[in-house]
Amino acid sequence: MDGFLTKVRRFGRSRGLWRPGDRILAAVSGGPDSLALLLALHALADTEGFSLACCTVNHHLREEAAAETAFVAKVAGELSVPCLIEDADVPAWRRAHGGSVETAARELRYAALGRAAEAAGCRRIAAAHHKGDQAETVLYHVLRGSGTRGLAGMRPVSGRLIRPFLCVTREEITAYLRGFPYEPCHDRTNDIPDAVRNRLRLLLLPELEAYNPQIRETLCRTAEIAAAEDDYMEAETAKYEAALAARDGGLEAEAALFERMPAALARRLLRRIWQRCGGRTPDFTETERLLRFLRAAESGKWTSAAGTAVRLSGGRAFFYPGSTREGTEPPRAAGSWELVQTVTAEPPAAHSPDEIVLDADAVGTVRLRFPAPGDRFAPKGFSGTKKLFPYMNELHIPAEARRTWPLAADERHIYWIGRKKASRYGAPSEKTKRWLRLALRRKSDGTDDERH
Repeated sequence: MDGFLTKVRRFGRSRGLWRPGDRILAAVSGGPDSLALLLALHALADTEGFSLACCTVNHHLREEAAAETAFVAKVAGELSVPCLIEDADVPAWRRAHGGSVETAARELRYAALGRAAEAAGCRRIAAAHHKGDQAETVLYHVLRGSGTRGLAGMRPVSGRLIRPFLCVTREEITAYLRGFPYEPCHDRTNDIPDAVRNRLRLLLLPELEAYNPQIRETLCRTAEIAAAEDDYMEAETAKYEAALAARDGGLEAEAALFERMPAALARRLLRRIWQRCGGRTPDFTETERLLRFLRAAESGKWTSAAGTAVRLSGGRAFFYPGSTREGTEPPRAAGSWELVQTVTAEPPAAHSPDEIVLDADAVGTVRLRFPAPGDRFAPKGFSGTKKLFPYMNELHIPAEARRTWPLAADERHIYWIGRKKASRYGAPSEKTKRWLRLALRRKSDGTDDERH
């Protein structure tokens, strides 16, 4: 038991997973891995100087879910660890939005953990991914044909998520649990080779062990090497990214930039450009075609892929949301929009789709801005948040328009996706004393009623 904790302690310190004074939220399902995580972090908290809370999420996917959340709460209570219970109704979400069970569960789970972390005042969220999970992740990316980033697998630190168990195996976790009077929960769906991850763990990895008995350790070592190389490549790419200039809702650079860049870095830079312009990440074939196009540098030509277009003119490359198939022209300047704000002491009359009414005292300084990478939106009638650009697709906002679509926001929240959707924040209530009416207008051509 002491050896297990020593290994986790050393890993946590060497990777900067925590620091004295931190408050960590452990994600605990009640299964062996997450139960061991709760017990190990509880044992390390005093010596490492952090405090601990935990969260268990009921996904409403199995009959046992309620009993499992109750089990986690019981164990946490015996350890005097605050326990938050969150609901993530996956079946209801899929009825409304579709998609796979795995994707819906993951999105809702991390949204729930984020809410719990905020409520508990936690800077870090700890997940119980271990070496076996890392091996599955790397193998999954090998089969998909991923590059260095995919082969790097899961990182010990990813934003506020930490993974203290990436240094231990499932067998070590099982042995550690034997020292406690708890019988972990068992998710029977993990024993069915239906989902890709289950097939990798139950079928493919055991088969590969016939060729290399240490295949899991080998894959984890591959992730370690790939992660270091990926970090280096990302830092080098950032030097070239600094040469990009923002222009009218897009990005601009010298076309010659791509001629002198090593191909490995040029591919990464193109992916960054596409992410910043709001398109999906181009696949390998698309990336290679784009790189050939840019290196040919034929002025007056243009092409597109994955929701972003690029034009060449006068030795410059201009990237913007759009498609050659749709004949998209570069977007108009961001200054073509204006947001007219009016505060009233009485509820305003019925408003048009170009207007929205908020509680003036429930919001900060609202301003007009445009979507940015990493934005999330809390739709009215939805308990969690959604990534903004994919949600704009759900709202049928054209890909070429998303980058310069107007948003009404303050420093905390996006309150309105113009003419499309209000958030659940800032809405008037029976306690509202002042109403803020926002009216969206186009002003570039002298009119105020131009629509997409």
